[in-house]
Amino acid sequence: MPIQFVGHSTATIDGGAVSVNPRSLAGGIDTQMRAGDFALLAVGNATSNNQNNALSIASGGGLTWTATTKVFQHDLADMNFIVFRALAASAPTGNVTTNSITNGASIAMLTVWRGIDPASPLDTAIQITGAINGAHSNPPAGLAATKAGCVAVVFGANACVNNSAQTITSVSSGYTLISKGNNTANILADVAGACGYLATPLTSGQVVDPGAYVSSKSTTSDAWGAATVILRPAPSGGNVKAWTGSAFVAKPVKVWSGSQWVAKPLKRWNGTAWVTTNY
Repeated sequence: MPIQFVGHSTATIDGGAVSVNPRSLAGGIDTQMRAGDFALLAVGNATSNNQNNALSIASGGGLTWTATTKVFQHDLADMNFIVFRALAASAPTGNVTTNSITNGASIAMLTVWRGIDPASPLDTAIQITGAINGAHSNPPAGLAATKAGCVAVVFGANACVNNSAQTITSVSSGYTLISKGNNTANILADVAGACGYLATPLTSGQVVDPGAYVSSKSTTSDAWGAATVILRPAPSGGNVKAWTGSAFVAKPVKVWSGSQWVAKPLKRWNGTAWVTTNY
């Protein structure tokens, strides 16, 4: 089963906690996150005065979240940037909300994916970086994909001097825009963010170097953070597991066609649809 983009939820706030809803998604194949889906949540906080703000999940919506190392970049405008991830053991029960940050404007970008390897959702470690003296987020090169069918996802957020009214025009060249947003109401700094993905799945061993976003304006007083994520597809699936005497191993299911035994994928009910097994 190829990786599929389920949908996104994006929100900004002028000071305080920012909240996204995995049960109300847009732009993909479904309107809500379901059991077995994988979520990526990037959060960017734009502030000033050298404020290295902590970023965390205050309410996980019934999901268990893991975070990358946070990036902090200090210029006249400061950027705090982080990426969280969660695999849904069951459907989420509510909104996902960050900790409250009263100083600065923040953006949260939630993307949800289906057909991910539940044992290793990340094919390689998330690459995250940031810089000052500009507001063109530049997702870093990813590590080489270990198998065919992986999908590259990019996130970026800019911290801009107050009243810049900056927006992100496009994500990395060749990448499909998922969502973008900005908030210019804060007295300390303005925030702008966007995320996207490479529609063509990667080949085994392929390395992506996405390239910089295009922004409506940029000054040497701005800062940014960005990340590149390589998602691993689930095994082809449709098998059952049989006991060999020492371990359970995946075996194809075969049915009699009238003239020969032919393999048929095994499907299970996930609560909303019949899907092939992941082994």
